[in-house]
Amino acid sequence: MAREIFAKIFTRPVAVIAVFVFAAVLASCSLPFTGNGEVNIARLRARLTPLAQKGDAKAQFELGETYCCNSGTPGGLIDNRVATKWFCRAAKGGYGPAMRSLGRLYAGDLLEGPSLGKAVKFFAKKADKATALMWLEVAISHGSEPAVGDGLALRRQMTAAQTSRATRMLGDWRRQPCTWDKVFAG
Repeated sequence: MAREIFAKIFTRPVAVIAVFVFAAVLASCSLPFTGNGEVNIARLRARLTPLAQKGDAKAQFELGETYCCNSGTPGGLIDNRVATKWFCRAAKGGYGPAMRSLGRLYAGDLLEGPSLGKAVKFFAKKADKATALMWLEVAISHGSEPAVGDGLALRRQMTAAQTSRATRMLGDWRRQPCTWDKVFAG
């Protein structure tokens, strides 16, 4: 039976691409796993929350990852509003990886969730490339080497007006909106 399912999946090119994209998204997660392979998100969140609330930027970033970067198991594990809130706090605290995550999120590059197709349609409409580039540039200035490639790739997709807006935003990046509702309103 597994052979039949495998044959059906891999005879459809779109399905093959979707499987590989989904696998790549899951592989990018850095969450710890329990011995049986299931993510122990509740325990991790319980450990990180007090540290994040006290202003620990790394804990804020890692807590944000627990809401943004997982396989979409039912039960409210994915909450991009909460993830963005913690990424924002960590970024405004000077934590480069959080700045990069915000940049990627606003570019529409974090597509985790139970429905990849819906996520792609949502982010295609909602992506704010100027805000994304601003956060990636700030991440670069805070030592995030991976943000360099992200920023270059994003610049190739942007108009001159979007790039100019990002440059203007850089001058006062700490005052720029970085909560989910302010960037993805509507």
